[in-house]
Amino acid sequence: MNELKTIRKKGPISIRQMLDEDIDAVLEIIDGHDEDDAEEAERDYQEMGIAGQFVMLLADQIIGVSGARRIDATDNTFKLSWTYVDEDHCGQGFGRQLLQHLLDEIHKANGRKIFVYVSDYIDEDGVSIYATAMKLYQSIGFIEELKIEDYYDKGESLSVLGLELKQADADFEECVIESPKIVFQELYPVAETENTYSVSWKVKMFGNSFSPSDVKLIVNAAYDVKANLVLISFPSNFDNVAMPLFEAGFSQVGQLKDYYENSVHEDHYALRI
Repeated sequence: MNELKTIRKKGPISIRQMLDEDIDAVLEIIDGHDEDDAEEAERDYQEMGIAGQFVMLLADQIIGVSGARRIDATDNTFKLSWTYVDEDHCGQGFGRQLLQHLLDEIHKANGRKIFVYVSDYIDEDGVSIYATAMKLYQSIGFIEELKIEDYYDKGESLSVLGLELKQADADFEECVIESPKIVFQELYPVAETENTYSVSWKVKMFGNSFSPSDVKLIVNAAYDVKANLVLISFPSNFDNVAMPLFEAGFSQVGQLKDYYENSVHEDHYALRI
């Protein structure tokens, strides 16, 4: 507590929306924790922009960053983006303050649910570098909903935690089961992983949905690129997707609750090669 008071004497704490001229300082903070994350964050800011991103300042110095992206094709579902505090200011309550500010902003934007994706990476010194962040998320109320083993690399898993921001209506009707016609688009590598791939798809207007033979084409392509893990996800109200995937060797590895909207979850399937 005394240490926190001493730091606060250096100047006031403030949080504001991120500006283009903040990017270099933000990337430096992220790089201090993880070089790969800094590279991916730079790419993300270039491609997705900085809307919904916030910085924390101690006097005029940026000491932290956080933000969220609204997930397309969902009912106000968000994904937490790059959230880091400068190494010299960690462990002093700034991360919690920054994250709480972000959640308040998402509440104002009528956010319904937010997810955060966390690695269990252990560095060369045997330190779990995201363990402190995981404890912070859980203390705020995030709950682990999905864990995919060996997602980033062998021995490094992905955990997805969810936090409900707005309770579902008590009289919300169950979703209607749908049988959409689906076509696969591409098999693409997942950033920051070692040979993990994902499959994109779209709903088409006419024709039949995908079959086990279509999934086999994906499997063959995965072997060609020497993939270790292939992932695909669908809304839980798509009733015609599981069987062809199972027949081709996929298994269901988990579910993100109320991902698309209340009572429509995101089902995750995986093939290990």
